[in-house]
Amino acid sequence: MNDTHLVEITLSSNAIDSLNEDPYEYVAGDVTIDGVLLEGAGVRLKGKIGSFRTLEEKAAFLLDFERFEPGQEFLGMEKLALNNMVQDPTMIREWMGYRHLREAGVIAPRSAHVQVLLNDELLGLYAHIETYDQRVWMDEQFPSTHQLFEEHLGADLSLVQPVEIGQPEGVLEPVGKYATLDMSATLKVLDLTQPRLGDLFNNWGR
Repeated sequence: MNDTHLVEITLSSNAIDSLNEDPYEYVAGDVTIDGVLLEGAGVRLKGKIGSFRTLEEKAAFLLDFERFEPGQEFLGMEKLALNNMVQDPTMIREWMGYRHLREAGVIAPRSAHVQVLLNDELLGLYAHIETYDQRVWMDEQFPSTHQLFEEHLGADLSLVQPVEIGQPEGVLEPVGKYATLDMSATLKVLDLTQPRLGDLFNNWGR
């Protein structure tokens, strides 16, 4: 791990208090990546069931460089996701999985290992995962439609009626500000595949 990158996050006491009160609301902080300073970057915590940790633990972070400084980027990236890997004792599953997907020709984010410091305190080794909702990534991977959606936890998709668990707002949502709301192509795919999926489930266990 000698070639890992270094991410230093500097937050004021007020910013820390705000994150302790609402961990998913962005606060302004300074981020230094391998010696490159990005001032006034957006910083919030990330993670849900299983992976979420507070600032007093090994918190996971989402960094949005242009949240408070429009146009600010780092090597063409507007965001960085820093996963704490608390559910992965090997600390290589994400890196290995995404690498194999890309080698197989499947669209998958790039990843790397980074050391993270918060206010000069070493938090440990993290996985940096390329976020989907970035202009460059969308232009490269989905140039014609800019369509990218993600499902809610515990949800399935149906043309007739969404099957949802505690998600009244809907089963799919567009990812990022560069994703379009046009679901016409998605609905066409569902229209073609759902009869076959229905047959599959009807014949399950026969």
